[in-house]
Amino acid sequence: RREPLLLVLLKGIFMLIVAVATLIFQSWIPLLRAVLWNPKPRLAVALEKRSSLPYHIDGVAPFRSLPPWTTPVCLMDSGLHLSASRPADASGFVGFCRAGSGEAVALKGMLWARWGALGVINTHMTFEYADGGAQRRKQQAALSALVATLLDAPLPSLPSGAAPTDPACSLECVPRGACSVVLLVGDLNHALPSQCVVQVP
Repeated sequence: RREPLLLVLLKGIFMLIVAVATLIFQSWIPLLRAVLWNPKPRLAVALEKRSSLPYHIDGVAPFRSLPPWTTPVCLMDSGLHLSASRPADASGFVGFCRAGSGEAVALKGMLWARWGALGVINTHMTFEYADGGAQRRKQQAALSALVATLLDAPLPSLPSGAAPTDPACSLECVPRGACSVVLLVGDLNHALPSQCVVQVP
């Protein structure tokens, strides 16, 4: 049985309205990304003047490379920053999976850098726990995998959905076995021992 012509037309008009609204919204995303407050450039200048730390690393480049139609919509970068007295030998950013996260509008992940055999990872993990810790477990597993990659340790098995949402932020760009020591800094957001469920090598 065929649908009434009027119903077909109404569905078509509705789909057209949704498509146009989506295009309009996506066209505003680059502007929203540009105007949202980012304190890192000012912090970098202050550290360079007052602390003799002229070299800076952040996760802005992967964020800027995301196309406007990325889903979930991403409006803010990771907020992560590293400053150093000499340039890093290598650096990069590995994103967390944003799918299903209440913080998906931010490109959360792990900023890493290497100076000789020393690796440094800076991260800001989710505070969200309404999901019973599902996002935390995924982020902990991703952190464990990054540490294992830098140290050339056995890679842990990642739970389903722990891989980065955005291909530009994948673990494949990290040099395996580049470090003998890894220093972890940042806000891990694990207030209770029972909330830390993944062992980091």
